[in-house]
Amino acid sequence: MRRYLLSMIAVGTMMTATAAHAVQMSCPASQKSKALNAASLFDGPPEGMVELRPEEGKEKNGLLRTYWMLGDIHKAGRVPHLVCGYEDGGQVVMKLGKTVRACIRFVRTDKKGASSVFSVRCE
Repeated sequence: MRRYLLSMIAVGTMMTATAAHAVQMSCPASQKSKALNAASLFDGPPEGMVELRPEEGKEKNGLLRTYWMLGDIHKAGRVPHLVCGYEDGGQVVMKLGKTVRACIRFVRTDKKGASSVFSVRCE
């Protein structure tokens, strides 16, 4: 038990130290009282219509985690853009700087099988 507790403290310390250096950006959970329900990542401005397909991650308790790695886009000198979509059709568009290395998108599936984006975090 003591070894487990010490391991958890060490992991927590490393995560805190890493988080202090990471730049985090997230889609706002709501906009004008409308919930987040979609998110896309583009290689360049969304007008260029180069939407990137996320890598599939793990599903747990009806929440699917997908992700995008941004290193190649930055190396090529391009700027990725995150587009956050809301229930009323509104959008928030964010340029992701060179310090942002990856984005994680969490998709929730309801009991009827309908999917919607629950949250997006980039760091």
